Amino acid sequence: MTTAVTSSRPTPGTIARATGMALGVAIVLNVILYFVATGAGWLPAETAMGTLIELVPVLIFTIVPSIIGALIYFGLTRRFAREQANRIFVIVASIALIVMAASPFSLPSPTFGTAMILEIMHLVVGLPVMYFLTKSS
Repeated sequence: MTTAVTSSRPTPGTIARATGMALGVAIVLNVILYFVATGAGWLPAETAMGTLIELVPVLIFTIVPSIIGALIYFGLTRRFAREQANRIFVIVASIALIVMAASPFSLPSPTFGTAMILEIMHLVVGLPVMYFLTKSS
């Protein structure tokens, strides 16, 4: 009888797969939220830099932070045991979400709807990344 030994470190492929699943969920939900917000008149909104929050920036700010989060998670799993890496990652990602909560209020004059939809969009990016990386990998 043989027993399989499982590694305490997720493989790069497993992390990439988990990131892909998180990205898929985040992109679909943020696109739906974008069109709901557009229909309600909350988006596109102008940023402090004078650019508009339209679909392409929403997609960019969904994809890039997810990949950065995956790279941070990968680095943590190479340095710490899986449980400790998961704990540190959730703490770091939660702090990042809290810091990002202020960004919708930096718009020139955000409406309540605009601020709330942007807050929800931030959660839609962060929560799937935290879930899929810590549970699936």
